[in-house]
Amino acid sequence: MLPSPWILAGVFLLGVLSGFLNTLAAGGTLLTLPLLTLLGLDLAVANGTNRVAILLQSAAGAWAFRREGLLPLRRAFRLAVPATLGALCGTLGVLRLPREALSPVAGAIILLLALSLLFRPSLWETPRHTPASPAGVFAALFLAGAYGGFLQAGVGIVLSWALVGAGGMDLVRSNGVRTVLVGCYTLASLALFLRADLVNLPVGLVLAGGSMVGAVLGARASVSKGNPWIRRALGLAAGASALQMLWQAPGWFNGL
Repeated sequence: MLPSPWILAGVFLLGVLSGFLNTLAAGGTLLTLPLLTLLGLDLAVANGTNRVAILLQSAAGAWAFRREGLLPLRRAFRLAVPATLGALCGTLGVLRLPREALSPVAGAIILLLALSLLFRPSLWETPRHTPASPAGVFAALFLAGAYGGFLQAGVGIVLSWALVGAGGMDLVRSNGVRTVLVGCYTLASLALFLRADLVNLPVGLVLAGGSMVGAVLGARASVSKGNPWIRRALGLAAGASALQMLWQAPGWFNGL
């Protein structure tokens, strides 16, 4: 059933906010899942629906990086293999997780990431170089993909650490490669969510449209990317949303 125009308007605005924050500071998707649930989506459906927007964002980003000559496409597709394998495992894991357990797990993960935004914003900026062996890079990308397939929120920093920290890639090209990795594993993950009937396609497309508008606005904003104050504001908002998810989780905070 198609959601009401008011719900779709809220989803579009959420997409604009997420795309704007992703462009300026990264991590905007930390707000997407909890706010989609506040707009009426079941968390499991929100987790699948969010991937429609992510897939389209990744395709647009990869095209832009390729156009600027900042995307080594062959290497990107090679690195996408372990990330996609990991995402398939992560998605299968979250699909098998009881729905009543998903909210506290997701809330706890988002809360931890929000705390890192508040107290260690430098972690979301430039990863340190610690080149690893090919097996180590494979393992790092597999684990990053597994997390992306499981929840996705905040996966950008995980992939950045895998590509820059373990893989020794420079930050600019890692951003381009990351769009391909996210696009490839999201396509595989989305297929599993669609098969499980956990995707609201109209909402996903509206969210994607809003996020693209937000990305354009963010790119034109005068605020410098990586501003720690933006990250702290995002951390506060994401932390509050995560606490709301935990509060509403069955069996949590009973008797308080």
